[in-house]
Amino acid sequence: MKKIGKFFFAALMSLSMLFSLSVSTYADNTDNYAAASAETAEKTEKKPNVLIIVLASVGGGALVALIYTGTLKAKLKSVHTANQAKNYIVNGSLNISVSRDIYLYRKVERREKQSNQQ
Repeated sequence: MKKIGKFFFAALMSLSMLFSLSVSTYADNTDNYAAASAETAEKTEKKPNVLIIVLASVGGGALVALIYTGTLKAKLKSVHTANQAKNYIVNGSLNISVSRDIYLYRKVERREKQSNQQ
């Protein structure tokens, strides 16, 4: 919006300079235009506050993340924690007839226990 205002002001200054243009006053009008443009630029020039921009960016990102994770959490209504695994096994479906442990590697280290008796 500020750029449009600056452009509009510059256009008005150019038009006013063209209407009042004559051979003898060309240099005067050019100087007046340059002075008015510099003065307007000084009045309207503001330095951006970096802290506010950074805080707004982080806050906006956090808001988007909260909304997104909230929608994902809302889809997980059927999920709940269970203390035991009995809900995962149907009664009578698990039949263990042979029980043994099979290891891929075997490494046995034996050390004698040290006793405190002397």
